[in-house]
Amino acid sequence: MRAIRDSYFWAICLNHFAVDLLNTQRVLILVFLSATLTLTNNNIGLIGLFATSFGALSQPFWGLWADRYRLHWLAPAGLLWIAGWHILAFWIGGKFAIVCVILAALGSGAFHPVGTERASTRGKIIFEGKVGMASGLFFLAGQLGLSLGPLVGGQLLSLWGLNGLLLLCSLAVPVAFWVLGQVRQPLGDTPPAMQAPATPPPAEQSQMRWGLLLIFVVFVFLRTVPNHFSMDFLPKLLKDSGYAPNVYGALASVFMAGSALGVVLGGYLSDRVGHRNVLLAMLLFSIPFFWLYPTQQNPLWLAILAAFAGFGSGSAHPIIVVAAQSFFPRKQAMASGLSLGMIFVTGALGSWLLSIWADRVGVATAIQFSGLLLIPAVLLVPFVFQKHTKAR
Repeated sequence: MRAIRDSYFWAICLNHFAVDLLNTQRVLILVFLSATLTLTNNNIGLIGLFATSFGALSQPFWGLWADRYRLHWLAPAGLLWIAGWHILAFWIGGKFAIVCVILAALGSGAFHPVGTERASTRGKIIFEGKVGMASGLFFLAGQLGLSLGPLVGGQLLSLWGLNGLLLLCSLAVPVAFWVLGQVRQPLGDTPPAMQAPATPPPAEQSQMRWGLLLIFVVFVFLRTVPNHFSMDFLPKLLKDSGYAPNVYGALASVFMAGSALGVVLGGYLSDRVGHRNVLLAMLLFSIPFFWLYPTQQNPLWLAILAAFAGFGSGSAHPIIVVAAQSFFPRKQAMASGLSLGMIFVTGALGSWLLSIWADRVGVATAIQFSGLLLIPAVLLVPFVFQKHTKAR
């Protein structure tokens, strides 16, 4: 099978894995330093908002420049940028570490629009037009990085403190140079039948109405906040319960692992049964698990229920990006950056707002409430996604 042997596509996926593996260390660094720097839940959420917004708001601009000037080398350069600023954070420590993790987010902003566009474009060729499958695998790589990040980072923190995370940064360097060698090669021609149409397809609302875009933004916010808040504060929930870094890192990884499986399944099914059907089924499935998992005292049950919560909500991620790309068929990198920036910013904003409430009612209650946001998200699905819309 051509897709299995395609080094270009898998290099981009590995780049995504490495970027998100390093991105997750931000939360662990802040939780690890929370005692010495007297960081509250609100502080951690606000720092996360600054870092995520700094990177996410730059994504449409990186994507626009990449579309115009073919700056494909931004993908590996973004990885090196994150690694470099994290190295400074580990070495210097203290309050300067907060500045470093915020600046490191700019590397993530540079990578994601370019990486998403490269994976989608290459995926149309090697998967014979099944862009949902290609996007699902690309985002699966990122989710695996998010899943393994807390596990690996927690173990390294337990063994060597912040200096242990230097190992992850050093491994990013050879990955970045391998990806650079791949993206400098010709991508290959997309068959005419698989090329994007000059205007968005009718099933994705060819007339760009502001009302539709507003509903789409609200839907993205409601769907993203539960995932983002659990990713940011599940380690804090477990730390407050007395777990060591290696334990809360491992348990937090389970949620992200479930989300990773949801991402690839969502992309796969969207090619076959349509966006709307996948979103309705998977988001409804995840709601009760968001309500149940924060209350569990047994670590095994907490891990299982958290994995199901992440599995259901994670399936929407590739569908959102593919739908956004259909709105701007001639500016795929910009569309990718715009949709991902929207996901990251709205998720970080909602996570910060919930973190303020979490200081009063507790992290567990805030996680439960975040899951309830998926109810209005489900109600908006029929307005944003046509019944028979499939990935293109």
